Amino acid sequence: MKLTPLLSAALGLLLGFTGTTPAKAAPTPIAIAAAADLRGVLEELKTTYEGKHPDVQLQISYGASGSITAQVQQGAPYDIFLAADTGFPETLQKGGLVTDDGVFPYATGRLTLWVRKDLNLDPAKDGLKVLLQPSVKKVSTANPKTAPYGRAGEAALRSAGLYDAVQPSSSRPGPPKPASSPSPRPATLSCSSPGWPGWFPPTPTQPCARPA
Repeated sequence: MKLTPLLSAALGLLLGFTGTTPAKAAPTPIAIAAAADLRGVLEELKTTYEGKHPDVQLQISYGASGSITAQVQQGAPYDIFLAADTGFPETLQKGGLVTDDGVFPYATGRLTLWVRKDLNLDPAKDGLKVLLQPSVKKVSTANPKTAPYGRAGEAALRSAGLYDAVQPSSSRPGPPKPASSPSPRPATLSCSSPGWPGWFPPTPTQPCARPA
């Protein structure tokens, strides 16, 4: 996965305070809490950074931004918090739980609609309206309460006028209510499952089938 220059620069700035320790000293640990969709980028960056700075050990924990925020409020000893939006860090800032440098954006996220390839749907042509097709039985989003792109997925459905249309109804056939999960990646393994034809992950995300 290619690292974005902005994210690399941001982390370089955040981690630049670390000094050089004696050659035989144990690496200085830096605890980082990060939104789960950053795993692919950060694992690559961790290898690169530690290779250049053997005196530093990056200890990265992944989870939903809302869950990490709650952990920090309860005293979790993280040095750096890379959230999926600025809202959760700003909540911590208001509570006096961040440094004087405050909160700043390090990247721009984009929402993606994925559907199973075997459904022969074309979201590039039809957009979100593909979710109204009879073959789409379930729509999955991350939990809007803990994952910012879960809120973004819900907002996209509402903006397109489709949120109510995908709600369950005993009087008509159609897709059931969008499913959400406390996990920030509720459908990573469900891309190939008949039960989850459509979902809203952040970009980039784990690979899965995409319409031709």
